[in-house]
Amino acid sequence: MIETINKRGQTTKKPEIVIDYNKGKALVDICDQRSSYHSPLRKSMKWYRKVAIEIILSTSVLNAMCLYNKVNKTKIGITEFKEMLVKDMCGDYEETDKEEVEHKLSKSGKRTRCVKCYDEMAKQGGRKHAQRITKQSNYWCAACQKVYCIECFFDDHKVQAKKT
Repeated sequence: MIETINKRGQTTKKPEIVIDYNKGKALVDICDQRSSYHSPLRKSMKWYRKVAIEIILSTSVLNAMCLYNKVNKTKIGITEFKEMLVKDMCGDYEETDKEEVEHKLSKSGKRTRCVKCYDEMAKQGGRKHAQRITKQSNYWCAACQKVYCIECFFDDHKVQAKKT
């Protein structure tokens, strides 16, 4: 039996196991409280999916955050920790040696407005004016993912037109 002092200042005797239980319960309550703020669970999910997601995404991440805070002697929030976790899992991937995509005109299935002509017309007379006057084209540059008329493509890409 251990003597404890309650909120009113009275001393009482409690078994040691009850004190250990209350300490453990308090940590569980804190853990539940923290996990409730950022729950990934949704109403539309089946119960077994909710349990799996709760274990994988909530409980394990929260436990990892508690360990991180204890080891590093810091106090970061769950959102900041999740962001750090995702960045760390993704790694620092930099796009190096990008494959050089060839800028060339390809025929597309439908006719649409040339991007460059549309922009120029919109600057001159507004959107409605540009929609009425802009040339329709069925050519597009796969590298830019834009529709061009032939003149604007060669103008934008500084490529010499092949003479046939």
